[in-house]
Amino acid sequence: MVGKAILIVGLIAAAVLGLGGEMPPGAIARLGDGYLVAAFPHGGYLWAVTSIAIEQWDIPTGTLLATEPLPGIPRFAQLAPERDILVLSFEDGSIVAFELPRVEEISNLTTDVRITALGVSPDGTYVAVGTETGEIIVFDRASGDEVAHLPALPVEVSVLVFSPDGSMVACGSKFGDSLLLHTLDDVAQPKRFPWNRWGVRRAAFSPNGSTIAVVAGDGQVRIWDIRERRLLRTLKPGAGLLIGLAFLDPETLVTVDLGGTVTEWDWQSGALVKSFAAESGLAHAGITPPDLLSQYGPSGPLVIWDLEAGDQEAVLGEGRYKGRFTALAFSPDRGRLATATAEGRIFLWTTEDWEEILAWDAHRGAIDAIAFSPHGEKLLSGGNDGVARLWTLDPGGPKVALEVTAHLKPISDVDFSPEGELFLTASVDETVRVWDAETGEPLRTFWKPVRVEALRPLVRDAIYAARFSPDGREIAAGAEDKTVRLWELDSGKLRLLRKHRGVVTAVAYSPDGKFLATGDDQGMVVLWDAVRRRALRVIRGSGLSVYALSFSPDGAFLAAGEASGKLEIFSVPSGDPKAELRGHLGDIFGISFHPGGELLATASGDGTVIIWDLREILPKGEP
Repeated sequence: MVGKAILIVGLIAAAVLGLGGEMPPGAIARLGDGYLVAAFPHGGYLWAVTSIAIEQWDIPTGTLLATEPLPGIPRFAQLAPERDILVLSFEDGSIVAFELPRVEEISNLTTDVRITALGVSPDGTYVAVGTETGEIIVFDRASGDEVAHLPALPVEVSVLVFSPDGSMVACGSKFGDSLLLHTLDDVAQPKRFPWNRWGVRRAAFSPNGSTIAVVAGDGQVRIWDIRERRLLRTLKPGAGLLIGLAFLDPETLVTVDLGGTVTEWDWQSGALVKSFAAESGLAHAGITPPDLLSQYGPSGPLVIWDLEAGDQEAVLGEGRYKGRFTALAFSPDRGRLATATAEGRIFLWTTEDWEEILAWDAHRGAIDAIAFSPHGEKLLSGGNDGVARLWTLDPGGPKVALEVTAHLKPISDVDFSPEGELFLTASVDETVRVWDAETGEPLRTFWKPVRVEALRPLVRDAIYAARFSPDGREIAAGAEDKTVRLWELDSGKLRLLRKHRGVVTAVAYSPDGKFLATGDDQGMVVLWDAVRRRALRVIRGSGLSVYALSFSPDGAFLAAGEASGKLEIFSVPSGDPKAELRGHLGDIFGISFHPGGELLATASGDGTVIIWDLREILPKGEP
């Protein structure tokens, strides 16, 4: 036995994660309602599949009627409308079918493959999955028996569609130029539909199953006669990426592009019948014949349109879905919590009642790191766009105080020096750069060590995490080459720490500067003597990737977040495990202790932030 007994705080199945469900033990708040995965208008309702639940919305009133928590984050979702069956696939290869409207689980299939596409026959009899190795596996949904196993493509399957009668399944890949069509009673002789430049992006059968439309990466739509394998028509909707495709009837095809243009075609003549402008920028569009269009992105909202009239019928869940949380930080004054997302947004919350007080679009693409200045008057953000921004958080809204194009590749981490006069940016471009926080002037660039300068571009050495030491004299960084790098700020002198077996993805200094903690993508967490620069102990030997580490304000505890959503708290310096918290369904990308030390916040890719009360979690008598 090491130290005291571990306190395990967890959830049973997923019951506590559904909206309306109980909090995980030890949690006092959950921020965010997940992100949107799919949406289906059906049976007079809108069924939304999020990262944490299935939601039932009343379209006319915009009311959320019910939620059903999920056991994991669904990757794909499809509806079998003839049987009111909703089918979800998960990252672990499992497939779960629910009967609507009760959202009752009616079948559960287990596979040992990574699913890259999901299809379900309209009557719910068959479920098909595509794999990253180009295979298609077709199951009898009710029995779970394998009906067919097809080595269909040389690359991963990304498009998978059943014919209206369920007798055929079409598959394609965004990395391949042909769509293959298999008949289930003759799987050995697939039909090939070529010429899809830049890959197959979408496919749709006509209602009678005699024709199929295929969207290529170049935006062109080809309509084929299935029996004769004859090209009937090529449509060129425009320059926008097509995100929606469906036949309304045998003669009418509808396309939707990312810019929000909805176009109805008489495909036989190639004539444009009508078009209208829907919402722009929402990444997904689902067409439900004869007359409904649903649009959504990961952070919502859900927008419903009447295709016949071109009118907007409803906007559901506006402001509800925040996206996938990637980073967070408490303000030094203890009153605010800032969170960032993979969708490029920042949210500011009060710590008094956990109400959202500010939200804004901060970057193009994901934000991987944010940090408050030491006095809390500014917030620093670093994005995948390579830009670092300093924000002032005025009550009237955030304002950019300083902006620098820091890197040509994504920024992986940011941090302020102890006095706030400097800030650093780390990047997968293999550098750490130090900037003047007032002027934005670049002061130092730290790069990978090589013995022969000419070989520098050939060495892959991305930086995934970086921090100033508490005395401001040193920078610690986690690198792709499995080393921890320690650069002296003034001299640039470099020391390498070697202990990890994987890419170093997280670093954190204790507040007093005595200890340095590092984590890697093999699950190892190492506690270092930061003064003597030597490893004290391996706190955690293996497991899933550790993306976030944080010391408590008094330095007595270290929190580590795992890719599974598990959070562990260890005693420092002994490394004794003190608590294991399970409340997230996805990767933990950010951890922050409240400056008062009583609370801990975790940010997850499942679209939620959980606030934990350490007074309820840690064993009695602990500091």
